[in-house]
Amino acid sequence: MGTMDLEKQMLGSGLITPNLQPASRLLKRRSPHRMPRGVRLALRRIATAVFCFCLGVIGWSWHAIEVIPGARDPEQSQLLIAPSPSLPRLLSWGQNLSSTDFTSGLSPFPLRRPLVASGSAPVHPDSVYNLHPINHSAYVDAIDEFVSVVLPPRLQLEYQTATAMDGILGPAHGWDAVGEGRVIWQKGKDEVGVNGTDMRSWSEGSAMSEGWEWRFLSDDTATAWIKQNLSGTRLEKLWSNLPSGILNADLIRYLLLALCGGIYSDTDTLLLKPPSRWGAGADLWRGERDREVDRVLGRARAVVGIEADVGDREDWAEWWPRPLQILQWTMAMAPYHPIALSAVLRILHNTPTAITFAQGHYNNYTSLLTQLSSLPRSPPSDLRIELEAQLAHLGEINVLSEPRHGGPLGVINWTGPSVFTDAVLSYLFARYGMTWRDLRGLERPLRVGDVLVLPVTGFSPGVGNFRAGDVWSSEAMVQLHFKGSWKT
Repeated sequence: MGTMDLEKQMLGSGLITPNLQPASRLLKRRSPHRMPRGVRLALRRIATAVFCFCLGVIGWSWHAIEVIPGARDPEQSQLLIAPSPSLPRLLSWGQNLSSTDFTSGLSPFPLRRPLVASGSAPVHPDSVYNLHPINHSAYVDAIDEFVSVVLPPRLQLEYQTATAMDGILGPAHGWDAVGEGRVIWQKGKDEVGVNGTDMRSWSEGSAMSEGWEWRFLSDDTATAWIKQNLSGTRLEKLWSNLPSGILNADLIRYLLLALCGGIYSDTDTLLLKPPSRWGAGADLWRGERDREVDRVLGRARAVVGIEADVGDREDWAEWWPRPLQILQWTMAMAPYHPIALSAVLRILHNTPTAITFAQGHYNNYTSLLTQLSSLPRSPPSDLRIELEAQLAHLGEINVLSEPRHGGPLGVINWTGPSVFTDAVLSYLFARYGMTWRDLRGLERPLRVGDVLVLPVTGFSPGVGNFRAGDVWSSEAMVQLHFKGSWKT
């Protein structure tokens, strides 16, 4: 069907009216100053060439610009121009950061590179923990320094007040004290799943009848919380520059407990028993079981659970970063407890290690690219083949890679359970002289000073390992469904 035939049908159907100018009539009009045909064809070819060139530039730029995924705030997202469209996604991270951005003004912190298990050289279990500082006075000084250097003045005052009240208020100053700190925190990428069984067990379950308040943070509201409480601090910068949301998920849980207190639990956990039942009838470390332990010692100010207890297995390092590991999918603390503050401090000290690695890795990768660019593609020389193989290997490694795969720390050792485990055990050792070996084989809740430690069954029932009981056990308080909510 021709254009004129189509117009006649449209006129007859009323889709266009006679007083409107059909497209064919407009196309048939001729300018009185029309260019010669040869000139028009030449200009058309030039325009086509320019258009194709622009498409090529735009296509290269699209692949060469990388947005750092950890930047939750669009205003703080950083665009990094990569020298080649083939650069791996995480390779450019850290190029705009300095290793002193997060640790300036803080005393040096001895860091231990994560050990890589080898069948011929078993890892000594005591060598993997970083318990610095081991002296109680030095421990307190390190936490005080962190607060005075890193936190804004308003939060410094809150910390000083909380420290002064510690030991004075006794039972009223515990992890579940009635007041603003009696909050259950959960964090997810968005509100999908809020009405699911797991999250409703927290938001509508038995904890509500005990006076707890449930608060959910999405990515956006978590960023808003950071801005509201930590604007202009290095912690806001850390939050905006972490290269993965997994790291942010770890950081926010420590910050929420450190500054606000309450309970934190991942969104794929199910509350089995009300918080008032957690640790009921706990044994007293280096003492007999005492039903009046809360009356004697006051309410615990921190509640943690054991995730892994490998026993006598010599190959433990092939599966677990710590022979005894503390979980961090569920935990509870009073505001400004040193354990939560220590976890944040350790992340600040770990980040320069990741930055130094990322910058060196970036330089190595781009150096190989430069060498390859000077070599002919065809026929490929032996040198080019070797360099391409090296480049492919480097491209598989990034700042999030585990040490056994060529990375600096891995998520677990940068912000995850290893960090929290060391934060818990360093506090227990510095203040009470307890070591990780004293927690092995724990089957009942144990009270260690102001810390309540739950056995594996407490927050990990039904895992089928480490002598864990099932979900019907009297010691089972929270069940994890291992949906990987921390990855969002």
